[in-house]
Order: sequence, then structure tokens, then C-alpha cells
Amino acid sequence: MSNPAETVNWLYQHENIENDILNKLKELRQQYPEHFRKPIHVLATVHDNMDAEWKQRLQQAKEQRNGEYFIIIPYKVSNIHWIGVLIKFKADGQVERAEFIDPFGTSNLDVNKLQKQFADVYPGIILQARNVQKQDNRKKNAELIIGNLLKAIEEYQLTNINDSQDKTIENPEGNNENNQYLVQTSSMKLQNQSKSLIEIPQVEQQSGSWSDEKSVITEESLRNMQKDFRSMPSCSEKSIICLLYYLSLKLISNPIALDNNIVQKEFEYLKERLKIEELESKEIRNLLEEISINIKYENWKHSLISMKKIFKKISPLNIHELFRLIKKVNNTAHTIKNKDIIFFLGGTGSGKSTTIHFLAGSKMIENKVTGLNHLSLVEINNPDLKHITTSPFARSETRYITSVKVNFDDVGRFTRESIILCDSPGFEDTSGPEVDIANGLGIVNVIKGCKSVKPVVIISYKSIGDRLQGLKDLMYVLSALIPGIQDQIEAFSYIFTKFPEKERDTIHALINDINENLKEEEKSDRSFTILLKDILKKTRKCARVLDPINDKPGKILDELAKSPAIHHPEEVFQFSITKKSKAILREQITKHQLNIRSATERSDYDFVKYRLDQLKHLNDLFSQDYIEQIYNDCLRYISRHLFEEYEKGILAMKRYLMNQTSLNDEDIRQYQACMDHAKLAKEVRENHLGMEVVDSTAFIENLNQQLNMILKDLREKDIADMSIK
Repeated sequence: MSNPAETVNWLYQHENIENDILNKLKELRQQYPEHFRKPIHVLATVHDNMDAEWKQRLQQAKEQRNGEYFIIIPYKVSNIHWIGVLIKFKADGQVERAEFIDPFGTSNLDVNKLQKQFADVYPGIILQARNVQKQDNRKKNAELIIGNLLKAIEEYQLTNINDSQDKTIENPEGNNENNQYLVQTSSMKLQNQSKSLIEIPQVEQQSGSWSDEKSVITEESLRNMQKDFRSMPSCSEKSIICLLYYLSLKLISNPIALDNNIVQKEFEYLKERLKIEELESKEIRNLLEEISINIKYENWKHSLISMKKIFKKISPLNIHELFRLIKKVNNTAHTIKNKDIIFFLGGTGSGKSTTIHFLAGSKMIENKVTGLNHLSLVEINNPDLKHITTSPFARSETRYITSVKVNFDDVGRFTRESIILCDSPGFEDTSGPEVDIANGLGIVNVIKGCKSVKPVVIISYKSIGDRLQGLKDLMYVLSALIPGIQDQIEAFSYIFTKFPEKERDTIHALINDINENLKEEEKSDRSFTILLKDILKKTRKCARVLDPINDKPGKILDELAKSPAIHHPEEVFQFSITKKSKAILREQITKHQLNIRSATERSDYDFVKYRLDQLKHLNDLFSQDYIEQIYNDCLRYISRHLFEEYEKGILAMKRYLMNQTSLNDEDIRQYQACMDHAKLAKEVRENHLGMEVVDSTAFIENLNQQLNMILKDLREKDIADMSIK
């Protein structure tokens, strides 16, 4: 045990810790000036036994207001040790990030009190715990606090430098003149999770109508858009994605202005492409007129909204996003192959991601976000959780199946065993067809490769209130995923979430009431009634109700780990997506077919290859007969077009030569054009059509044959022959 006198002496030595921080900062700025460019203000120490001091410092932090800056607040805990608080402010005075650093292993910091008082001054902002190495040496505590605070600031500023170096906008046609701009985007990250830069209304994915849901612009979404349009040949879709990118930059008020002329120029090019590709419907023309007016008056928000509508019209399914999600799902499949997993299923907003965070040891507090009750994450210890986000909104934050390995000893169980938890997107349509289709394929790729699966259905209080409508919707999907679900029902477990404390003992009675008052059409739904009876059976003694703040995760994990499992999942699960997503996938495949035919007619073989590559990849992924049929129909159409163009060209040339008609420049140009078209189709021929399809060399060979025939004819005739003269 430490000597109390030594502790007092040590605290006295570091009583003026603010000066220690400033001296160390001055030293580092001299050595690494580029690492500490932004203003850093060190406020006076807060003593935890003086409540008013903490709020006073937080108010003082607001008052600096000189562009982007950092605030450091030393905080003394029970006169025993220090913690450090770091707040990063944006140029508009809003908090971008707030963290506290507590490296003391036996700290008695009252975290809830600290965070609640912080939330009083900065509503909606979470003071997060920064992960640092723990130690119990009080003498080194101040040094560790100072080192960790300045290291964090250095990391933030270096991250901004590196990000801006990666974010150069280039003209999609490859011309960078007057067209390189840095994307200065801010992010508030919790274990590498991106915070949205701005929220805008989103087009509802299937119907084209508007909902109250919001989409976000993040650094990742900007990078994805830039990557997408750079990888595409010239086409209207490329131009639209490029404009979505430019308008997003305008919307986040990029401090280094993007020239309006660039936006206008790309918009004019889009209108030309839509005409060329014969995609101008009356609705699209109206949207273009709206965008033209909004660009003129710099109404970037409404320009972006209308541009998204056009994108959905010409491309109901975002193929690039679909392929990205599938790639991420495949990464998950690789990590859990031949493993035993617990697979969480439930409707959007049911609490799957929150449940997984709780079971993996994350700490949470209850607060309000835009007026909605929410359990906010304040401490995340498992690195696998970095891709699992939570939200108070009724939309799915999980966009692909994600795995989290949990060691039992990390959550209070005395065993070295571990278990894998898998989060899944909501099975409804709120996340869009891309998520639903990738999720359906993910079930096949991920679950079928596992050794065993324990399905856990998450049922929220709201779902009960809707007479289990969300559960019915989920059952429709599950019955398609698991055709013989009645044979696997014993492996299902149920966790109830978001239940008021006074309602937790009534779960069995609530479900029983629903069961006894089923409508006739509900009774005829065999999968749903099987699940309902199983829930009644397994909640008769006690329902498993989750309280993420007060419950212990280890006990619940133990129970789930000991529950029955579905073995040989490759024999049980099959590919399935919702009816709406099936319709959208079919619609997009049909649009690909029309795109390919139109591009073939105008000999735009770069675009033809681009669309064929996508079709082939979709066919390889899904193995659906109708995709293969359309792909093969496209190949036949292109082959026939190339052959007909070849026949037309050589017949015209043969007619000129055999009839001994003089050739003019136009005749030669037409033959050359046919030959050039065949040359442009070279990559399509090599990658899709096969070598038997006519290529550009056939035109030369034919011309040589015709000339040889003429020469032979000349040799056989007398020089005085009138035909020769």
C-alpha cells in the first residue's frame, strides 16, 4: 500500500499541472511544429469534490471561439490521482469530440457523474473514455496524463493532414487543371466509427416517395463516390455520381471552395449523356429543370435531393454499393468459417447492435439524442466492435453481417473460452435493396460456412405493441431462409429489449394474449404460429429481458452458449431476399440489358464491357437462371450486331469492287468505321463473346481476298480487254 505522506507530497509537486502541460507542449511544438498547428488551451484544474468547478471549466471552454481549437482540462480525483479531459472544437464552435483519459488502474472516478454533468453543458455530446494502458503507480500518473493528452492531440491533427492528402477531387475525365480541391471533412469517431457530417432527407429506396429517414454524408461515402465514378467509362451514371460527389462537397461547406463552373459543366454534360443514352423521361426532364434552378441559386441541398431521385430512376440498384457490401460479408465469412456462432436476428431498431455491444463488454449511459431516448456507448473495449454502430433512430445502422469474438474472461467469466457473436442488418426494406440483397447472400456465404449456428431473436417492446407485426415480418424472411424451420425451432433463443421496468414481468401474458386473439389469416401462417408457441414455451418461467446498464453480460453469454444449436447449417439455410428486393434486382438486370443494346447500337463498347462485367459478376454471385439468361441474350445480341455490321461492310465493298465501280472517300470511311467498331469491341470479344466472333482483322482479310480476286482476274485477261480499259 502507498504511503499517504508520499501521495500528498507527489500531489503537491504536480499541483500546477497546467504549467507542466504547457511546458511539454512548448517543447513538442519546437520539435514538431506541424504536429501541433491548431490552438491548444489548458484550463485550470478541476477538483471532483467541488461540483461547481467542472461546469465552470466546461463553460469557459465554450468561450475561446477562435476557429478550430483543443481544450485540455486537468481533473483531480479524490486528491489521489489525475485524469485528463480533452475537447476538440470545430470552427463553428460546436464540439467535434470529447474524451477523458484515466490511466489509473484502481481509479475511483465517478464516471456517470462526470458524463452527466458534461451532458448538462453540452447536450447530445458524449464524453467518451479513451482506451489507454492502465497502471497503479501514482508517481507516474501525471506524466502519463500529460503524455496521453498530447499524443491524442497529435493523432487528431496528423489524421486531418493525412485525410486531406487523400481527398483530392479530380475531373472525372482526367483533367485536373483548376480542379484539385481538398475535402476538409470533420468526423467524430467512437472507436473508428464515422460521425455524419450533415443529415439530409433520403429517397425511400423502393417507392421513390420521401420519408422522414435521414441519410448522411461521411468521409467514407465521399471516398466511395469518388472511387465509383473514377472506375467507370463515360456514361450518365458516372456523371450523376460525380455530381452527387460535387454537391455533397458543396453541402458540407468545404472551406476551399469548389468552383460552381465545375458543377455546372458536369451538369450540362449529364444532360447530353441522358439524351445520347435515350434515358430522358418526362419525370427526369422535370427533375433536371429543378436542379438547374437550384444550382443557379446555390441551393445545394435540394440539388442533391433531386439528383438522388434521378439516380434511382436510371439505377434502382446501386451496384457499386452492393458489391462493396458483399465484399465485406465475404471478409466476415472468412473469419468465422468452421466456427460456432451466435446469430442475432431482429427487426430494424430492435436493439441487435446494442445487445452485442453489451454482451461484448461495452459500457453505456442513458441519454437523449434529438429528443429520443438512447443508450450511448461510452467505453468500448473489444476492437471487433468498431464496425457495429448503434442509433436511437428507426433505421438500420448495420449494413452487413459483422462478427465479434468475445473472450469470456473479458466479461467476468472465469474461463479462457470464447464465442463469436454475429450482428445482422434489419430484414426489412428500410436499409435499401443493396443491404437486403447483400444480407441474403451473406446468409449463404457466412452462415453456411459455420460449424454451428445458435439463432437469437431480438424482440423489442415496440414490436409487442404492434401485435408482433415486426416479428411476423421477420418470420416471413426466416421461413424462406430456413425452409424447415419447425425442425430447427428448439435452437432459437429470445431476448426482449427496451421494455419499461413495470412491463418486464408481463411479457409472457402479453404474448399469450396475442396468441389467444389471433385473426384467422394469422392462424393460417404456420411459421409464425410455430415461433409464437415456442416463445410462449420459453417465456413461461421467465423471459430474458435485457438491461444493458445494470445486467452482467457473462451470465447471459453462458446461457446462450449452452443453448441448442443448428448443426450442418449448409443443409439448413438457403438464399432469400424480400419480394421488393427481388423486383428491384430484376428491374436493374433489365435496365442493364437495355443499356447494353443501346450502347451496342452506338458502338460504345467501353460501356458495353462495363455493364457485361457487372452482369457476369451478378450471375456468378447469385446463380439465378434469369440473370444468366439475360447475360447470354446480351452476348447473342452483340455477336449478331457485330456480324451484321461485318456483313454489311464487306458486301458493300464487294459490290464496289466486283462491279468495278470507282470508290469515293465516303465508301472508304464507311468501311473503316465498321472495322473500327470491331476493333473497339476487342475487349468485349476477349472477355465475354469468345474468339469465334468476328474481329477487326476479318475486314482486312476480306479486303485482301477481294483484291487478290481482282488481280487474278486481271492476269487472266488480255491487256486490250475493254473491261480492263
